[in-house]
Amino acid sequence: SIPKKVALKLSLAENIPPIEADGAQIHQVILNLVTNAADAIGNQEGEISLATNVITLDEGSLAREFPGQKLSPGDFVSLEVTDTGCGIPPDAMARIFEPFFTTKPTGRGLGLSAMLGILRGHQAGIRILSNLGEGSTFLLVFQPKEGNVEGMPVIKPQEPHEGHATVLLVDDEPMILETTQAALEGMGYHVIPARDGLEAVELFSERQDEIALVIMDLTMPRMDGQEAFQAMLKIQPNVRVILSSGYSEQESVQKMLGHGLAGFLPKPYPLADLRKIVKDSLKHGE
Repeated sequence: SIPKKVALKLSLAENIPPIEADGAQIHQVILNLVTNAADAIGNQEGEISLATNVITLDEGSLAREFPGQKLSPGDFVSLEVTDTGCGIPPDAMARIFEPFFTTKPTGRGLGLSAMLGILRGHQAGIRILSNLGEGSTFLLVFQPKEGNVEGMPVIKPQEPHEGHATVLLVDDEPMILETTQAALEGMGYHVIPARDGLEAVELFSERQDEIALVIMDLTMPRMDGQEAFQAMLKIQPNVRVILSSGYSEQESVQKMLGHGLAGFLPKPYPLADLRKIVKDSLKHGE
């Protein structure tokens, strides 16, 4: 997801204690930060570094470096993402966590407001250091899970190939489209990506015989998920569609469940929920 001119360097400390987190959400956060860093570097040669560590923060450090964030003094697992890009202008820094604020011509990724929501849900903190023309550093800190790694429950790996069906995946956020496609392909499914409802309807019209399931975002430009769903029903009345949206839109989607909709997947969703709803929807459609 980054240009070839950009070098990606990892500095990962050993013996880091575990954190309790939703893997899919943290995956999206990291990819979002790396993509933003690559955008800041642009077409120039540059470097993005990811570093993990264990750091200790006292009350004074938290007050200075993480003001207004509800963090308790102690040890933290840290993730630092640093780039050699253009840096963040002071006026943009003041608004960086506002919903829908972006310095890009077209929005990409989760947006820092959504990312901040995920971090707060994990009782994590964030600090941004940036000077115009000198790059940026995003420091994330997570509270370690108490107890030893050996005492944590072991998650049995899933079978690498759970199915071979073709899924039409529709989302206007490139980051979500990319990560969800990778997750579905890791389960063995073939994925056809689409960036909005209109493109999805065109692809479904052309390839309806091979598409077994559609996973589609509700809010998109050009044609939203509900409009695309109705258009697909006209093409194939038995089409199986899972709509995905934020929790605030859940009620409007629930009203459609009795009208041919296969299911609803609230964002942000963990990988386990994605796996289950896809398997259940394909099973019921047999």
